Amino acid sequence: MILYSYGDIRAMVHRSLDDASMVSVFPTETAVRFWTNDYVRTSEKGILRHDSTMAWDTFRSHFLPTGDAAPVNGFIRHLFALHLLGDPDTAASLQWFRHPTFPESVGNLASTVASLLPKLQEIERMRLVKGESYDRLPLAYRNDAARLQVAYGDFLAKRNLFEPRYLLPSVGNLPSGFERNYRIFFPEVCDGWEEFTLMSHVPAWIETCSADASKTESSLQVYENELMELRACMRRIGELLDTGQDFADIVVTVGNLERWRPYLEHEALLCDIPLAIVEGLSPLQYPPGRFFQSIQEVHAQSFSLDAMKSFLLDPRMPWKDAKVQRDLILRGLELSVVQGNPNPRKDDWQVKLARSLVKTDAQLLIWYKAFKVRISSVVAAKDAESLMQAVYVLQEFLLETGSWSETEGGDLHSSVYAYCLHQLSELGKAVRSCGFTTTQALVSLFVQFLGKQQYIPRDRPPGIPVFSYTVSAGLCPRYHFLLGCTQEDIGQHTDQLPLVPEPIWRDDAANDRTGLFLDHYRVMARQVHISMAQATFGNSSALAPSWFVDHDAIEMQRYVPADARTREQAAWAAAGATPFKANAMQSRWFDQACRTAFLPPRFDMADNKAVFSVWDRSCKGEGHLSLSATALDMFFACPMKWASSYLLHLGKGTFDTVSLDHAAVGILLHEILARFFQRVREESGVFRKELVDRYEVLLSASIDEVFTRFAHSPQAPVHTTVQYIAERYGTELKAILNAEGDMFDGFASWGFEISLEHLYAQSDCLLNGRIDRILVQDHADGTQTVAVVDYKKTYRGSRKAYDNYAQGLPSHQLPLYAKLIRDSDSTELGQVGTAAFYSIEKGKYIPIWEESQEERRDGMIAILEEHMLHMVDALRQGRLGATPSKQACANCDYRQICRRRYALV
Repeated sequence: MILYSYGDIRAMVHRSLDDASMVSVFPTETAVRFWTNDYVRTSEKGILRHDSTMAWDTFRSHFLPTGDAAPVNGFIRHLFALHLLGDPDTAASLQWFRHPTFPESVGNLASTVASLLPKLQEIERMRLVKGESYDRLPLAYRNDAARLQVAYGDFLAKRNLFEPRYLLPSVGNLPSGFERNYRIFFPEVCDGWEEFTLMSHVPAWIETCSADASKTESSLQVYENELMELRACMRRIGELLDTGQDFADIVVTVGNLERWRPYLEHEALLCDIPLAIVEGLSPLQYPPGRFFQSIQEVHAQSFSLDAMKSFLLDPRMPWKDAKVQRDLILRGLELSVVQGNPNPRKDDWQVKLARSLVKTDAQLLIWYKAFKVRISSVVAAKDAESLMQAVYVLQEFLLETGSWSETEGGDLHSSVYAYCLHQLSELGKAVRSCGFTTTQALVSLFVQFLGKQQYIPRDRPPGIPVFSYTVSAGLCPRYHFLLGCTQEDIGQHTDQLPLVPEPIWRDDAANDRTGLFLDHYRVMARQVHISMAQATFGNSSALAPSWFVDHDAIEMQRYVPADARTREQAAWAAAGATPFKANAMQSRWFDQACRTAFLPPRFDMADNKAVFSVWDRSCKGEGHLSLSATALDMFFACPMKWASSYLLHLGKGTFDTVSLDHAAVGILLHEILARFFQRVREESGVFRKELVDRYEVLLSASIDEVFTRFAHSPQAPVHTTVQYIAERYGTELKAILNAEGDMFDGFASWGFEISLEHLYAQSDCLLNGRIDRILVQDHADGTQTVAVVDYKKTYRGSRKAYDNYAQGLPSHQLPLYAKLIRDSDSTELGQVGTAAFYSIEKGKYIPIWEESQEERRDGMIAILEEHMLHMVDALRQGRLGATPSKQACANCDYRQICRRRYALV
């Protein structure tokens, strides 16, 4: 029977379900559930016998032979392929399915061979029936397929197994009492229907009902990109829901659901459209599956810092001792750990933690050794029982007791974990069925297999069902939206074989079922919306299906934003938007915001109002405020930033792996310069320009000593990085010889890394600072010139930036040092005549003021004193309001907690 319209299809299906003597067969279990729900929901009876419907796979299985042999599954196929390719003699006989120069590719080729095994019979039938198609296969491919078929057949026979895909339907296999009236709906989209019709005798009690779209006109709506296509679809669905349309009357089908899924979920959430994606996710997308995957990755990457960080810092895991794991990763970053090694003497973690002088590192070393042993035990397991036992031991070591139960029915993560353990048990059964005593890389095989599975939660939230293309075949809703219908994503080709060039099948019209499925979808709804976009989410180009091109049925669409969110944005931009009605989600959000975000916060550090005694907390009970140049710079950049750092003691925790620790390099450079100038002082007292050659020897010796010691320290990076640092900065540091001779010829180094502090009772401030170097020059008249220098690995400032110091100081550092030297009794030095930064990168001094520029110096110190008083006054009054600006907020570590942060465009 041929059905030509939506009404005829629904009427025929309901008439068949009304007939108690008829069993209705649908293409898939999905279609069975759809028509069962539809009939119960819309028919007068409202009830349906459970044996009146059947899925095509179940129906076809009754025609297949039965016996004592056990069926193979994906595990068994993969194990067979893995052992076959691992056998040197067998692998040497293959030409197409091996890479002799890349033996490590066996694992990937095993997956390919495993996917080919169920199709070996099809290749043989192709040789007998489709000689032309068979001849198009490469000769090496055909020869390897024949060898695989012989080896696979022997394997199945010896182990009393059978390949379900090799079985052919026959009326003679029917069990007694099966004869009833069966009506097969939409056989054109039933997998294996052509093979079924080739039976020598098809019973008369089987009839078919096919959908024919020859009388249906359809068009393809083409958008500029897939985001526009998606939003247009969401708008149409939203309009249907606003009119009271039921969820069950709408179906969404996507050509490539894997690519579309994150965008679908995001846009549906924004538009308050409840979608229920029927297709499950891989278990590896859930924490329990990720747990197994991380075990394999950590070992495969030799316990590298990146792999350890990805695993041990995963917040989704119910860790037993997360603090120890965070401390281990932090120490790994600080010690520049690269990776582990089976040999403890070559294991970066063990070597550097053992050599460290930090007391807590001993405990971290013990924990790491226990972790390494347990991970290695899991990976070394060669049978499922040993693997499961090793997993239990590791789970007990890492995870909270009882966090993931081993029985389904609990929370989502426990159910996924139980599913993973069940798959592991099935792997064990497969190994025993194959007769293999051990299997190499068993955990890798298990993780690889988990990645191909889909875990579908039992309780799916109500909503509009979303299917992958072909999965929704056989459904007939009122409204069907087919998205992403590009030629590539909806193409359907039979006889597709792995590792065969695609043009061999694309050019074979007999294997192309794209038009067949498209015709089916075009008639299976009252309203069908078929669309695609020229540019995909992956920013690649897409082509329209040839059927629409041949029938001149392409309509270019211009997406015009018309949803409430877009109009709201236009209203804020004063674009003359018309009044609009908020949807249900926006109403909920607004109601919630009125009770939360729109109310004045109880505690807001970004606001200029004190909620506690800021001054008392700032002084820490000492009665005075401790101030450094860094604290002053931070406060006048943004008080909120200062409060976050110095008052609340918030720090940016970073777990980023860096090959070069710039802070550590800066400390090394300061130490080199201190050593060098101390040797200059010991050798010649003052720096003399004419002794530059001799000084170069002293500087080279200081560089070699410091970098040699650093290379053997626990926190040293890899040797190549140390060599790079030594060569780069060793060259840059030598520029100081000429710079020193030009600026400080005749000066003596008075002190290095000098820590000074002075209490100013009038302002209740304790100024403190650590000065890199103080220089003095004695004159014949008994006077003395004092200079202060601060080293910068990289300095972007300039002298010109201080010309308008009355408007604000770019940095309080050198004025604060000058004030401390002048006022401190410990130095017994006078006014600072010269203050300069030295840029190691540029190889030159940048003086902020020089001798004879007393007015400039005193002016900067006066501004510093004003800022001290201003800061003290602000803290006494609790004024810590943020001062947002592009410059202050661009690289601020506290943007996420500041409610007045500057919006960067």
